[in-house]
Amino acid sequence: MGKQKENKKLIIKGTDGKISKEDAKKLEKAIRKAQKEGRFPLTAQGTIPYKAMYRNGMCQHDGYSFSKTIAFEDINYELKDNEDKKTVFSKLSDLYNYFTEDTHVEMTYMNTRITPEEIRKALYILGQDDGYDELRDELSEILLDKTNY
Repeated sequence: MGKQKENKKLIIKGTDGKISKEDAKKLEKAIRKAQKEGRFPLTAQGTIPYKAMYRNGMCQHDGYSFSKTIAFEDINYELKDNEDKKTVFSKLSDLYNYFTEDTHVEMTYMNTRITPEEIRKALYILGQDDGYDELRDELSEILLDKTNY
């Protein structure tokens, strides 16, 4: 008994929800061909072209092109006074100026506002019933006062 052909219908829509029948047939044919030839990625990771992923998190894309993503989740900048914020900004400018014009460097910053409640939660030091809880409460209040929350 021969293999029964699996008949799955692809649903293809354009940006406005509509696509011509002719374009849908062309697209469906191209997708099936890519799947048959093994060129169709099965996962999201399969769509990202890269040569190597190193243990330190560095990703080699091609030749001499590398990337690395670093996430910082820190509210210390919020606690700084304006003079310290200017110093941080100056140091960031020094970092940008470190690279020569023939070096491609791209930095992306995602600043997100956090609610006063999230700031209070991050700054509050939990008690440990070791005789120092009164000091922890006082330090928490000082930190909260400094941020005006």
